[in-house]
Amino acid sequence: MEFKPGEAVEVCTQEEGYKGSYFAATVISRNKLDGSYLVQYHNLVDEKDKKSLLQEVIEGHELRPKPPRLRLPTAICQNFLVDAFENDAWWVGRIVGKEKRKLLVYFELYKSQVGYPIGQLRFHQEWIDGKWIVSQKSALNISS
Repeated sequence: MEFKPGEAVEVCTQEEGYKGSYFAATVISRNKLDGSYLVQYHNLVDEKDKKSLLQEVIEGHELRPKPPRLRLPTAICQNFLVDAFENDAWWVGRIVGKEKRKLLVYFELYKSQVGYPIGQLRFHQEWIDGKWIVSQKSALNISS
């Protein structure tokens, strides 16, 4: 898939410590010779000047379109795959329970569990063959 300048995307890095994360960015330009893209992150600041948003050259296979916003239902089920917003990125996890006003999300890759308010969560979606796929395996309803 080819992205145009100004298009909202997510960077899916495989860099150690960031696997399973999606960083919001905007395409600045495309290098037609190697297919790479210059992107500007929405939430990451350039380490050099600490003021401007970070720009980085990314390979095309590390980009996907910005997913559509789907509302989480009020009846959340255990084992739903979600993305949790933390440390300037969306991280893939699975709902494992509820504690007070937070949903508990388990991050398999990092073997950690964190509670999030519903506003920091979204359905996890995969970009496959040019379509957004929501794959949910629900087991136990854990809503209020």
